Amino acid sequence: MSSDHPDLPNSRQVRLNGSNFAGGNANDPSPVGNEAHGNACAGIIAASHNDEGIAGIAPLCRIMPVRLPSSGSVPGSVYASAITFARTNGAAIISNSWGFFSSNPNYEPVIVSAISDATSNGRGGLGCVVVFAAGNTADHAGSNSGFVTFPSNVLNPGVLTVGASDRNDYQANYSPTSNLGSSQNQIIDVMAPSSKSIYFGQIAAGDPDVWTIDIQGGAGYNPLVGALPTTGTNYLDYTGHFSGTSAACPQVAGVAALMLSENQNLTQAVVGTIIRSTARKARSGSSYTYSTTPGRPDGTFNDQMGYGVVNAYDSVRIARPLSYFTSPSQGINNGGQSTVYADSNGYASAVLFTTVPSMAVSYSFVWSSLFYGQYDRWYLWPSGNRADISVYLNPGQSGGTLRVVCDIYIGSDKVTSTYYYLDVLP
Repeated sequence: MSSDHPDLPNSRQVRLNGSNFAGGNANDPSPVGNEAHGNACAGIIAASHNDEGIAGIAPLCRIMPVRLPSSGSVPGSVYASAITFARTNGAAIISNSWGFFSSNPNYEPVIVSAISDATSNGRGGLGCVVVFAAGNTADHAGSNSGFVTFPSNVLNPGVLTVGASDRNDYQANYSPTSNLGSSQNQIIDVMAPSSKSIYFGQIAAGDPDVWTIDIQGGAGYNPLVGALPTTGTNYLDYTGHFSGTSAACPQVAGVAALMLSENQNLTQAVVGTIIRSTARKARSGSSYTYSTTPGRPDGTFNDQMGYGVVNAYDSVRIARPLSYFTSPSQGINNGGQSTVYADSNGYASAVLFTTVPSMAVSYSFVWSSLFYGQYDRWYLWPSGNRADISVYLNPGQSGGTLRVVCDIYIGSDKVTSTYYYLDVLP
């Protein structure tokens, strides 16, 4: 990642000593020569919303650049050390647009171990969200369905594997197809928009790629791969020619960053489940058929498109800490308090409603209560997204407080809790 890029300045980078695993100054993760790949990925995630360049998905989040070798024979331990470096230095999300040309899910055991450590022990035990590009191994026009490359096919449910769709909502020509019958974990979880094709020379007319940041000045993709943009403020610091599952992967990482910005208590497993479950199915004109797949998260699956195209809006909406309780008298936030009064017979009642959006996600509600004061009895009737609460006071009771807790689950994963206090007065 370039130092002090105008669209991603050092104030939004966590530049740490020891972050360069590719040779040279170990404390400088800046690219060398035309190594623009990392810059391009970082820009998609977090480029500033300012008056030039592009707009990243999570523009207030910070990037921890870690430089990896771009070529040559490199021991797996180098990549493992880079993952461990990110985890131990507090990275919440590890976005990986790199891989090996192998379908063996245990190709480099040391990398497998580092990924497992990150998903299990990162973020104080909540787990790092680990996102990998699936690889650009297919050529569907040539009847080659490709394969999911290592480590995106590692046997770890905490890894999100990202394929690429094109602007018309079809599987990109180079994006591999899932093979549920394979013993090599050939599964695409979700898609994100990228280029239609992969180019190794000049860009074909009429088929531009993904816009993002570039190395500052004349190095990088612009103008080496193709001159775009050609005008504007600092125009050589940007490119319109990024591509592949490498461009799709950071989009999912950016959505995960938005989710954790809303709710930092989500485990990596819950983040992955929400992203898979809320993925948008390809448009009907794309003619992809989705079916329920045993052993996979809630939702429907397609070999070409996984669970669908990543859906930032619904993923963030589901991730938000719940504050959906309302009472007849007022709307309240999580942990808010309201008062109800008992009648002459010592009877008090209140109706609480939750307003969880109707999604293709399985919710279950677990209700509990804590009492401050003595009550004769109380009743709770949860029904769908509504709960009716009635409280009977003991004769002469001066009142008390009822605390109602609602735990929200997606599958077996608890997303979050919200609660409501009722002061019951005679």
